[in-house]
Amino acid sequence: MAELHAQSTIKRDSLCLELQGKVVDPENDHLPDCYVEVFDGLNVVDSIWVKTDVKKFTFYLKKNRSYAIRISMDGYIPQLVSVNTEFPPDIEDVVPFAFNTSPISLRKAEKLNRDALDFPIAIVYFDPTSEAFVHNEDYTADIKKQIGIPYKVSSTEAAKYKTNKQNKGSHSVLSVTY
Repeated sequence: MAELHAQSTIKRDSLCLELQGKVVDPENDHLPDCYVEVFDGLNVVDSIWVKTDVKKFTFYLKKNRSYAIRISMDGYIPQLVSVNTEFPPDIEDVVPFAFNTSPISLRKAEKLNRDALDFPIAIVYFDPTSEAFVHNEDYTADIKKQIGIPYKVSSTEAAKYKTNKQNKGSHSVLSVTY
């Protein structure tokens, strides 16, 4: 399925988010290929196999939906990212948001709070004040604490990313690691 990848199959004005993800390996192991799925409710609306050498993916998401992104790979706990695309009608841009995610191995997960691993690792939403997609830092910090893994705020994350109002349509990409 390529409903969200192929912009020609859906109206551009129904899109609002260019979601860019990258799977990174904190332990410098050789990660296996991963499978990334986009859920709209209980339905898988797009998916992609991400090869070992690439580990990057991009999805174009529609306005005013609640999505779940599931990243799965052999030997690792599947990770979920919740994405709310409630979006103001007066903005016509497709706004980018980029994130990195580090998978948790099944071996490491034995020592962690398995119940908390069932929840999304992050919640992404549109912030009308900054006119950008952002993630809920408090939620991510709390869920990582419940899981039992540290959460670090990167220097790029600490910076404020706002729309360049003099150059409408120019949005910064906030890069966050989960």
